[in-house]
Amino acid sequence: THRQVLDKKVQEDPVLSGAMAKLTDAAVHYDRNRDSIIMKAFEGSSMEPHVFKMQLARAFQIRLNEKEISALVLFFDKDGDGTVDGAEFLLEFFRRGFQEQARRKKVIRDRENRKKKKEADAKAKAEAKEAEIAFSAAAQDFTEENFVSAYDKMTAAALRYEKGSPSAVSLSAFEGASMTPAVFKEQLKRVFQLNFTRQELGALIRHYDKDGDQ
Repeated sequence: THRQVLDKKVQEDPVLSGAMAKLTDAAVHYDRNRDSIIMKAFEGSSMEPHVFKMQLARAFQIRLNEKEISALVLFFDKDGDGTVDGAEFLLEFFRRGFQEQARRKKVIRDRENRKKKKEADAKAKAEAKEAEIAFSAAAQDFTEENFVSAYDKMTAAALRYEKGSPSAVSLSAFEGASMTPAVFKEQLKRVFQLNFTRQELGALIRHYDKDGDQ
């Protein structure tokens, strides 16, 4: 497309690319309420290179050398008469400003999301560690009555569970791999809607922990 051709032209010309970067930064900081009057100088008419350079400096404090001005004039010279087409310039100015603002917002948003995820992961890890400590303590502090109570809950849940039912939660989490006490507790709650006291959970952990690694 025509737009892709223009973008490729900017990318391949380091002088034009540098000049466009200055223009893009100005576009990002453009404020319609504050700067709309100064934009009138670019509306409607064609500008000679020296006028274009002066207007950029006056309106946006953009300082360009002769090579950069020549590159921009060539880019915005719509009919090949050696002047800058004002309408073409404004179209490109606002397009680049909008795209760059969106890009910068995305960078900030992605950075914040990574930070939140890192904090959430750290919190989850700390909570899991605390839970493991609590479960380990509970595993040493239970009675036979706690085990009977927990086992009765498990038996009742097993009788209620209908594997072929569309609403039945998969048992895959219990297959094969060993689980930490925290994961074991969470899976019992998720699959069977079971809640246990610390002592009941400790009794179950001791019962099912065949190799003593909890």
